[in-house]
Amino acid sequence: MNLEKFYLDVVGADGSGCIGYATQLGAGLPIKPAALLMWGAESAAAAVQRRTLRGALPRREVDVWNWDCAALAVAGKWQSCARPVRETLWESADGGVYWDNLSPRAKVTLRFGEHQIVGWGYLERLRLTVPPWQLPIHGLRWGRFVTAETSIVWIRWEHDEARSWLWVDGQRCEPRRISEQGVEWAGGRLAFHTHRQLRHGRLGETVFARWPQVERFLPARVRAYEETKWCSRATLALGERADVTGWAIHEFVCLR
Repeated sequence: MNLEKFYLDVVGADGSGCIGYATQLGAGLPIKPAALLMWGAESAAAAVQRRTLRGALPRREVDVWNWDCAALAVAGKWQSCARPVRETLWESADGGVYWDNLSPRAKVTLRFGEHQIVGWGYLERLRLTVPPWQLPIHGLRWGRFVTAETSIVWIRWEHDEARSWLWVDGQRCEPRRISEQGVEWAGGRLAFHTHRQLRHGRLGETVFARWPQVERFLPARVRAYEETKWCSRATLALGERADVTGWAIHEFVCLR
């Protein structure tokens, strides 16, 4: 197995935002799944999803990542403002999970149709050479917090032997807590406020709904994974520095 998945996002100052996914399932396969999850500033409005099997992967030009996907009517530029981070999350004789945080903090301009979002965003690439259902994990917490001054990224694999990763401005830190309320470490704390739920449900009913061409490649156990994704207002406290407020995107996926 060789799956490559790009995740891209942006949140504007008013809280409107967009998450993009672009996937290469493997050499020789004719489909390239891509999707958008978009929401406006009005918190009561539901997020909108778009999907295509004729997607395109982001392309790098010096310190800018461009994502142009005509099938989704979307075009965006991620101007990197921080150095990338690379980590091998898990590896065995059969394969591994390789994570590239290509742009932990980026100035983003994203256009879809007649709409435009300008704000701070994030871009990562995940490469799996082993099926996800073979990983030692039964729950995943992931998130990012990005402002003009800083970036924080966290990952937690929940299992009998849980594993956690945290980067603050590209520096690896040891997290004390990663939860739906926030993230804490020795040097600071990120607290979430005003949670806005972007998506909730089993993947077969949300991500892969009305997408049978992709769903048929996946075992029933993967379609049954339950995901909750939020965009939350958050406040960062770092020692004696003044508190910083911005937007966090975070999620929890239950894999059992």
